[in-house]
Formats: sequence, structure tokens, C-alpha cells
Amino acid sequence: MILYDIAFIIFSILYIPFSIYKKGFRALNVRQRLGFISAQTAAKLNRPDNVWIHAVSVGEVMVLAPFLEQFKCRFPRYSIVLSV
Repeated sequence: MILYDIAFIIFSILYIPFSIYKKGFRALNVRQRLGFISAQTAAKLNRPDNVWIHAVSVGEVMVLAPFLEQFKCRFPRYSIVLSV
């Protein structure tokens, strides 16, 4: 297990700078992935008529699809914010 952790750390140290160099810092959305969002996005997310649903896996998103359709039909005034 410790060997895996060491390999992952070495891979991260080498891969992260390479990916930033290759794709550019903005293309990776690094700031957004670290939780920094723009004021405009924050304002959209803080509306009182938003319903936030979080799914962890692709399977959960697939199971949510019929539920989200029914939810939108029943409560059309609410916006759904889905995070994965």
C-alpha cells in the first residue's frame, strides 16, 4: 500500500506541471476545481429557487435521470443544480 502511495505522489509531481504546460492553466479549470468560482456563478448558485442534487458516480446520475424529469414536470419553477 505504501508503494502505491509513493508511486501516486511521484506521478502527481510529474504529471501536474506537464498538464499545466501542455493544456494551459485556464484550460484545466484549476481554480474552479479547487472551489474558487466567479461572483457571477456564485450569484446563480445562491438563488432561492435552486435545488442542489449531488451524485457520486455515473450510475447515480443515470438513476437520477427519470427522477429529474419528473421533478421538472412537477416543479417547473425550480432550477436543478447537479454536482458530480
